[in-house]
Amino acid sequence: MKICLAQTKPITGNVSANIEAHIRFIELALTLHAEAIFFPELSLTGYEPKLAKKLATNQNDDRLDIFQHISDKNNIIIGLGLPTIAELKIRISMIILTKQIKTNIFKTISAFRRISIF
Repeated sequence: MKICLAQTKPITGNVSANIEAHIRFIELALTLHAEAIFFPELSLTGYEPKLAKKLATNQNDDRLDIFQHISDKNNIIIGLGLPTIAELKIRISMIILTKQIKTNIFKTISAFRRISIF
């Protein structure tokens, strides 16, 4: 299995721009025939723990759909770092997207929580 680890320079608080940058990294990983790509913690929001509460999300965030589509189309595992809301707490999480086996039933998203920051 070929795994890519991406080191990004996110724009603090600009999730849209960071998503575009992540897509470019994923496209590069695909040209290298990677089967998985993983990004650093808070890579979608910028490493600003003070903004984590404002930018925290959950598995129903439509902005993650593009990554699910890329994963499905290219059969690549994608690991994204961003703050999530779980059990009424903000967590620094890794969202793992894999190819869906059953279409349009549930997103294949798993969050691995590392620490509570609030």
